[in-house]
Formats: sequence, structure tokens, C-alpha cells
Amino acid sequence: MIWAQVVFLVIVLGMSVYFLRNRARARAKAYKKLALLIFVLVSIVTILFPDLLSGVARLLGIGRGADLLLYGLALTMLFQMLNNYLKDKESSYTINQLARRLAILQANQENRLTDLQDVDH
Repeated sequence: MIWAQVVFLVIVLGMSVYFLRNRARARAKAYKKLALLIFVLVSIVTILFPDLLSGVARLLGIGRGADLLLYGLALTMLFQMLNNYLKDKESSYTINQLARRLAILQANQENRLTDLQDVDH
């Protein structure tokens, strides 16, 4: 095993432990945890056996393992972008709903104060 493989394995394992610990506290969806575990396993296998990736690429009709890796990374990036977009959309909706509720509560409070002032006169 060459030193670069050791470095890459340490990085992949360290990041996976970090993400799994943080996701365990947060309410992560099961499919995201499963996708992370699959990604970690595939990363470990491709780091340990780089020729295997080239063999899989040839089976899929892709010329080289590097090309297959590039396609996989592109798909992973697109998934991450979609996931961030959906999270942002959900957060915007939640903030919008909270702002509406706050505005209604403030209006109701101002109406009560006005009603109390009218009763005093």
C-alpha cells in the first residue's frame, strides 16, 4: 500500500465518522445515511483496489476508471446541489410562515392595546 492510499483512507474514514456522528444527532433521513455509507464503502474499495474501478468502467462501456470516477463525482455534486436547493426552499417556506404568524400576533396585540385604551376613555 502506498502512502497516498493511507492518507486517503484516513481522510475518508475521518470524514465519515464526523458526518455520521453529526447526522446521528440531527434527524437525518435514512436514505441519506445509507447513501453516505455506500459512498464511504465505494471510496474505500476504490482506494484499496484502483484497478477494480477500471474493470467496472470497462464493463459499463466507459473507457477508463478515471472517467467513471468523474461521472460519479458529477452525479454526487448534482445530488448535493438538489438537496441544498430543497433544504433552502423548505427553510424559506418555514421562515415565511413564521413571519406571517408573528405579524398576526403583533396585530392582535396592538388591537388589544387599542381596545383597552378605548375602554379607559
